[in-house]
Amino acid sequence: MRPMKDIDAVDVVRWRNDPRISSVSKSQSKGEMITIESHLTWFHHTRNNRIDYIVNLKENKCAIGVWNFKEYNSSLFKNCMELGRLIGETWALGRGYAKEASKAWIRFGFDSLKLDAVFSVNERSNLAPQKINISLGFQLFMTPGNHNEKWITLILTRDRYLELVNSV
Repeated sequence: MRPMKDIDAVDVVRWRNDPRISSVSKSQSKGEMITIESHLTWFHHTRNNRIDYIVNLKENKCAIGVWNFKEYNSSLFKNCMELGRLIGETWALGRGYAKEASKAWIRFGFDSLKLDAVFSVNERSNLAPQKINISLGFQLFMTPGNHNEKWITLILTRDRYLELVNSV
């Protein structure tokens, strides 16, 4: 993993405009296409409230996706962020890369960023990230204000993360 840079815009825009990804993206819920210019404008204006990394394969450094943490407002946790991810290259799906990268990203969040909790918000029909997150210890997060028919929220708290890490 490495920090996202301007030079990554071509791949990121191609990935985000893929119907497989754009159809389950909150930011593209109206079906609009992202341009390189709009991506770069967004990228430069969001460095204060999110962290975006490119995931590269170890063996050949080929970029396959994006992992990120962005601000998440919660009255329950002082320091928390929302996990986002996408495997952009279709040929890289189903090979375990998403789970492996997610483990590393979550470890970075709790160990380096000292997060109290990591949230994941996914479209209900997008089962793959939910399955991965649940296998990593995330649990359903329901409060009276966050129930939504289209989106599901999962949470992994620092305490649960440490409990899982120490039990291995």
